[in-house]
Amino acid sequence: MKTIEIKGLSVSYDRKMALTNIYLNIDKGNIYGVLGANGAGKSTLFKAILGLTEVNTGQITIEGDSIQNKRKEVVYVPQKSDLDWQFPATVYDVVLMGRYGKLGLFRRPGKRDREIAAQCLEKVQMLPYADRQISNLSGGQQQRVFLARALAQESDLYFMDEP
Repeated sequence: MKTIEIKGLSVSYDRKMALTNIYLNIDKGNIYGVLGANGAGKSTLFKAILGLTEVNTGQITIEGDSIQNKRKEVVYVPQKSDLDWQFPATVYDVVLMGRYGKLGLFRRPGKRDREIAAQCLEKVQMLPYADRQISNLSGGQQQRVFLARALAQESDLYFMDEP
C-alpha cells in the first residue's frame, strides 16, 4: 500500500488553477522533495494533502484512509510567513506544543513530554535558547525550533514547507 496516493487532484483559488490533474504515489520509508518556482503550487499541494485547503477534484488517501482519520499521525511545518510572530512564547514552549496532540483533552504535559521537548531542542542545537522568546531569534534559528516541535510529535510522516 502507498503511504500517500493522489489521483486527479485539482485545486483553484478564485477561478485560478493552482494544481491541475495531479497523480502522485509516495512510498513509506523514503524522503521526497517538491521543487518548483515561487507560485508553482508546492504549498498548495501540501495543504491539499493535509486537508487545509479546499480541493476541486481528486482523491487523496494516506495509508488508504482520509486525512481526517490520519491527522494525528501527520506533522506539518508551515512556511515562516504563515506563522503569528506576535504570539508571546519561548522556544521551549513552542517545542512543547508539539506534544499536545499526544496528551488528550485537558491534560498537561508531564515529565516525559518535557524530556522529549528538551531532547528535540538538543537535536537541532537550540537547547541553550530554550528560555528566549521565539520572535527574538534569527530566521534560521526559528526554523530549527519549528523542526524540533515537529520532531517532538514523534510521527512517521512529516510535511515541511521550506524548512
